[in-house]
Amino acid sequence: RPFCPEAWVLPTPRPFMAIHGGDGHDVLAGRARVIDRTGADLTDAFLEAADAALARIADPGPSAAVLMDTSPSCGRNVVLLGEQQPVKAYRAGQGVVAARLLKAGILVIAQRDERSLSLLREALDGTPPSGDDFVEHPWYVENLG
Repeated sequence: RPFCPEAWVLPTPRPFMAIHGGDGHDVLAGRARVIDRTGADLTDAFLEAADAALARIADPGPSAAVLMDTSPSCGRNVVLLGEQQPVKAYRAGQGVVAARLLKAGILVIAQRDERSLSLLREALDGTPPSGDDFVEHPWYVENLG
């Protein structure tokens, strides 16, 4: 079932936002915050979005989620740095929603994890696996090694 956790709690369009002080696991633990470009603290909204995503995916039972990497909510392998940068900069880690789902034991796959997605397709319909997962992509290796 398609679901955008950020749209669940925030208006569209919304200012650029990022995690400051860590990744989604740090937000869940209270060590990091989600701040938008205007300086507004959106941490509580992101925690609410993570809870809503978990409730949706855990019903009717254990499942999997395919999330968008680099997002402060849905990043599976990488998130944008929260500190102001002259150019986009990234860190390895998970967004708030991805961290909440992983902590609950939900399988989380990035939309760019082609091999993992193809393994799911193989299990569902016999399509042979192919492609590389995002962490094997040259961009990931170069930027996050």
